[in-house]
Amino acid sequence: MRIAIGRQKLLTIAAGGSLAAAMALAVPLSGPAGATASVTLNPTPPSGGYTNGQTITVSGTGFSTRSSGNTITIVECADPGGGSAGLPQDNTTCDATTENPGTIFPDSSGNFSASYQIVKLTTSGGNLINCDSSDNCVLWVGEDFNSNFSGSTVQPTAFSQSFLVADAVTGTPESPLTVALPIVGASVVGAGGFFTYRRRRRNHVGAA
Repeated sequence: MRIAIGRQKLLTIAAGGSLAAAMALAVPLSGPAGATASVTLNPTPPSGGYTNGQTITVSGTGFSTRSSGNTITIVECADPGGGSAGLPQDNTTCDATTENPGTIFPDSSGNFSASYQIVKLTTSGGNLINCDSSDNCVLWVGEDFNSNFSGSTVQPTAFSQSFLVADAVTGTPESPLTVALPIVGASVVGAGGFFTYRRRRRNHVGAA
């Protein structure tokens, strides 16, 4: 097989290079680890943020197949500013306590879909990161949170869309409780609710 390298071939080899090195320069570098994997959230993060404790559906594609024996892990991580520049570089800006409790297996094509509960996190409340109504966060999705956070071809990783977490809605306040207190010595007269009072007369026994 004949390979055309161009006029710089002789110069490259003469300068101490090799044909293999010259060919290596022509091979495009691969993208970031796990770049083929992707994650979507349902419902899509609303502008006001998810509510604390809300359960959403996390779906992913491009992960390892089920036959590999790998399982999927989901964890909340800080994303200051809500952009790619704030995405975590390692697991120190994530909170491992938010890891999904159940086992998630990808299918034979590397796809998965699972329920996940969003949790509000604050450092003032004892959490490792802030993930609230003013601090953006993302979901890290992969297979080895501790030892392979950045992912690899064998174990792809991906981040979800950025989102906020608002306080949970407590619902409509209940009406004040009305307590009916009994009226001693009263009797109801008629449907109109009028009351007549009956006083007991004491019988005084005079001295003999």
